[in-house]
Amino acid sequence: MEHLELRSHDFIKITPERLSILRDFSTLMAVMISIVCIYFYKYDFVEQEDGSFDYVSMIGEIPQQIMIYLGYCQIGTSVSLLLGFCINKINIILKSGWRQKITQNKVLLASDIKYILQPLQPPFGELRI
Repeated sequence: MEHLELRSHDFIKITPERLSILRDFSTLMAVMISIVCIYFYKYDFVEQEDGSFDYVSMIGEIPQQIMIYLGYCQIGTSVSLLLGFCINKINIILKSGWRQKITQNKVLLASDIKYILQPLQPPFGELRI
């Protein structure tokens, strides 16, 4: 929890509680977009130039604008959530990566360490002085 303690002293405090509130707000935006889409979505007959009619789906101009603005709000909250997650978890991710690298290096260099730590014997026999 050391990384959360460091985040609590930042100028802009990005805590997990604030991120959960932002996540709930983003979910609410998605639900509102869905409700507007379902409520105002309709099929209507549209007359073509040749006098025939097409049965097409339509959403009114005002509900479409509402969905666009709610979508912009959701994009903003989603980007904020992504940045907050990265800021809160970057120390954990880096430390775990370094731990994995250290473990890999210990395995790869085990024979070299064993060779370095054994006493050096001359290749032609004992030394006599």
